[in-house]
Amino acid sequence: MANSKTSGVHREYATVNIAPSALGYFTNIIYPRQLQKVHHAYGIYFSVRNFGVSAVMIITIQFKEVGDSDWSDYGSVQSVQRKILDDKGAGTQWRAGVKHGDYTSGEFTFGWDW
Repeated sequence: MANSKTSGVHREYATVNIAPSALGYFTNIIYPRQLQKVHHAYGIYFSVRNFGVSAVMIITIQFKEVGDSDWSDYGSVQSVQRKILDDKGAGTQWRAGVKHGDYTSGEFTFGWDW
């Protein structure tokens, strides 16, 4: 198997099941304020799921503000969960992924929906 991404009108997800390259493996970028305006989204949700395969990895949530050259770490998760992202900042970008060296085993699907 190989790491993969899935996108749709109301979702951006990634599945990690092998060790990422030196760049890590991340979801496609989302812009919450734009999604809320275009799709009339009531909220942006972040979730981590697995499908019966035990997983050991660290998923890092990152953001980048207008003018930033690098991503900033917001937090990390290591288990199945679902949270709401409360951010309406103009131009703020978000992504989530597994950095190089943060994968041990298994498979997680994680990302954003609205």
